[in-house]
Amino acid sequence: MNRILCLLALLLLSAPALAKDPKPVKLKDGEISGTEEDGVRVFRGIPYAAPPVGDLRWRPPQDVEGWKDVRDASEFSKICPQLPYPERSFWTRFGEGVKREDWSEDCLYLNVWTTAAKKKAKLPVMVWIHGGGFTRGSGSIPWYDGAALAKQGVVVVTFNYRLGPLGFMVHPTLSEESEQKVSGNYGLLDQVAALRWVQKNIAAFGGNPKNVTVFGESAGAHSISYLMAMPMAEGLFHRAIAQSGGHLTGMTRMEDAYPRGERYGEFLLDWVEQRPETLRAKTEDEIMEAWARSSTGGLPLQVFVDGWSIPEDIYDVFMDGRQHAVPVLTGWNADEAPALWGHIAPRNQRSFRSIARREYGDLFNYFMTLYPIGLKLQTWKSYMQAMTDREFAWPATTWAKTMEKVEVDAYNYYFTHVPQMKQMGRFGAYHAAEILYVFNNLDKAHYEVRDVDQKLADVMSASWVAFARDGVPVGDDLPEWTPHTMRQRDTMVFGKEIQVERDVRRLQINFFDRHFTAKHQRAQQKRTQQERTQQERAQQQRESSQGVD
Repeated sequence: MNRILCLLALLLLSAPALAKDPKPVKLKDGEISGTEEDGVRVFRGIPYAAPPVGDLRWRPPQDVEGWKDVRDASEFSKICPQLPYPERSFWTRFGEGVKREDWSEDCLYLNVWTTAAKKKAKLPVMVWIHGGGFTRGSGSIPWYDGAALAKQGVVVVTFNYRLGPLGFMVHPTLSEESEQKVSGNYGLLDQVAALRWVQKNIAAFGGNPKNVTVFGESAGAHSISYLMAMPMAEGLFHRAIAQSGGHLTGMTRMEDAYPRGERYGEFLLDWVEQRPETLRAKTEDEIMEAWARSSTGGLPLQVFVDGWSIPEDIYDVFMDGRQHAVPVLTGWNADEAPALWGHIAPRNQRSFRSIARREYGDLFNYFMTLYPIGLKLQTWKSYMQAMTDREFAWPATTWAKTMEKVEVDAYNYYFTHVPQMKQMGRFGAYHAAEILYVFNNLDKAHYEVRDVDQKLADVMSASWVAFARDGVPVGDDLPEWTPHTMRQRDTMVFGKEIQVERDVRRLQINFFDRHFTAKHQRAQQKRTQQERTQQERAQQQRESSQGVD
């Protein structure tokens, strides 16, 4: 008993001082009160859009209805509906996972951390977009606590956005009723709504709406690549940081996903006629249960080219130099793939060769020289390295290079530091490992924190803050970091040493340049042929209806 009491006393002593913030903040929609925690003012659970429930389900986000009394903003909101990670998933190692009581369809809320004492402080603003594959995650995950960054002189914002089938379902009947004749991309539209809220309200927290940096990881980084190409997002942010992600490999068109959306509707409605009203009549539990049953071969959860929010494939936008001209910082981790695909990777040479030959065709032999195979473990490692290079190294460096076309600087990083985690040796510098260092939240780590870890966190978080402040990730006591260009491929390596290196994984990235360029050209040719065929059929039908031979 004495031991338990001592532990409780230590926890209380180490907990941050928490008190009601005596100064309510006046927003466009009403006043809110938050808390003061160790010198940081924190506001949680602020609505940035109307609850997307009832008739607002599967529609673009709508404006918040204002309130008269001071609203309590001391607690996080519910998170958006999502399934827990599988029991044996890599990600279950970091917590107890999501429970049903954690989530609600009414989830469009955000959180703010600030040290500003006055509205006129005009501090840089950093808006975090969480990852999770567009199926999981929230703005209230402890890793994303914004206090440590806020203490460095920025205002930090995190938020939830719709996920899974509620956030990204495409369906022909939903498109038909839409004013824009589109469906899907609801979660991405939520992100735009959150950024619009920042423009309207962040000055009340001492933030500068003219100096907003979006930063995010994995699906959050993918989201930033979409925002960079979205006309409706122009002017909502002024710098961008993409950690481990970016969708530059070609996109699916909305109409091509309709069959799978209808397949999900069959799971949801048990083959009852699929109409907007029948889809919306289902409860959020029924929607998620149907998703659980259909997820292995059902609805693809991703952002689509819909002709409205995403007018065209963003690969073309970036390659043509038509993305928003804002400074960019982008990068990846050395061992992204094992935590994501380690359990499904081929472990024998025959399977590896079959996959590679099918995917890379004429480039197969060159691919095999870059990723040699051997015994079981070597084959697995080569596949993991190839997936890391393909899905993360290539998009990060390509994104950085394309920013030269819009005449703004881009900075590239490569995170190679391996945290000391028991039984985690094969995961290395895993996917999302850098997040705790960026937020300087090593007190929330699930591993022993050493001096080298804290030094790295201090440098990375300060570099991110410097970039948010000035568009350049350098400053006093920070290492010199030169831009990444087409000619001079400089990359900051965060590892045993913190230093700029040139041409990191150059041969592998050049290989995927060739592969994706050819793949995109084939896709364009195929779509051109499909459009030509559709036009010919339409012409034949018109002639037939007019009685013309």
